[in-house]
Amino acid sequence: MGADLTAGDIRRFLDGDEGVLEQLIRVLGPKVEARLREAFPALRPYLEDLLAESLYRLWTRREKFDPGRGSLVGYWLTIAESAARDLLRANWQQTRARETTPEGDYLEQLAESPAAPFSGAGVGEGSAVPAEERAFWEVFSGLPEVDRHILLHYAQVDGEGHWAVELAQTLNLSPGAIRTRRLRSMERIRQALARKGFTVPPGKMGA
Repeated sequence: MGADLTAGDIRRFLDGDEGVLEQLIRVLGPKVEARLREAFPALRPYLEDLLAESLYRLWTRREKFDPGRGSLVGYWLTIAESAARDLLRANWQQTRARETTPEGDYLEQLAESPAAPFSGAGVGEGSAVPAEERAFWEVFSGLPEVDRHILLHYAQVDGEGHWAVELAQTLNLSPGAIRTRRLRSMERIRQALARKGFTVPPGKMGA
């Protein structure tokens, strides 16, 4: 691919072709990161997570992008700056290291004892396991193996360090793609639990 986005890349983005994500990260990511670094100096330690968060928002709001009204990088910058302001308001600097939603607690359990949820013990309909927790494991078990691997690794390291880089070679995926897949998986779990009738605290995507 070239050094910039082509009209074909824009069309792939609008059509929901996930293969264009790597091009977005490679070509536009540095521009977005540079703007965030300059405009939000207090958030510089969290630029990697913030960039992944904003990419997720960009992807889920792609149908609202109108190429006739502006550039894709400008649209991403608007979304990234909004995500940065959300981060400041929510004080993610102090809370991002731990999941505070129910699904985060379950992932911590998984990190401590990976085999437990899949052993078949205590997760049946008549068991004492809370219905919400049982529903979580049902949804988790239905995720693609690579996404379960990503969520497990993230839980094991508590989101610290260059966790996505550590997984990149093993999964043959880029760190950006890994971070985005984690965000999508967490959102899928939250939505699935909501459809099952459980009230899920809104939290922050990627928390």
